[in-house]
Amino acid sequence: MTGENSDQPIDDSPERDRESTEARLLQLASLGDRADALVHEHPELLTDVVRGLTEIDTAAFVSANPEVADRLQELLWTGLCEAVGGDALDDVSTVATVTFAAEDCSLAGHLEIDGEAGTIAGGPGRAENGDVTIAGEADVLVGLLAGDIDPKLGYLRGRFEIDGSTGTAMTLAPLLSRLSGQLPG
Repeated sequence: MTGENSDQPIDDSPERDRESTEARLLQLASLGDRADALVHEHPELLTDVVRGLTEIDTAAFVSANPEVADRLQELLWTGLCEAVGGDALDDVSTVATVTFAAEDCSLAGHLEIDGEAGTIAGGPGRAENGDVTIAGEADVLVGLLAGDIDPKLGYLRGRFEIDGSTGTAMTLAPLLSRLSGQLPG
């Protein structure tokens, strides 16, 4: 392929980069049934999943590959729980279940935070009895987890909505920032 006014090839590397990122995510998703062992042995997989999702149109990817979303989330949530250091839940006394739900695709996941016990767990799908639901575009939700979107500013700017206790959600905002800071590599 060449440009209109020259015989120089058009640089379509962003398209190739997106395709290679999507191929990498598909490959990682195929490993999803061994998420615990994989993330424990290779913590950088968490960063690969999160960064990969920030590099593509997440909603389009999930819509084109719906079976992959849950497997990637298994890696994502297992990885986040594995990566959480003992100090990530310092100053968090809240016990809450937070659902993250994309408005532009079927992507949904949840975090169960027990600040009193110092534990965090998560998984694909909406929580049955969640305290808070954070809803927005898939890319915004991934940006929250990746640390690319500040939770407080994102909410104030209307990038996502909160259903449930806004106070609980804002209490957990620093935790989201700390979780993104735990990404290996």
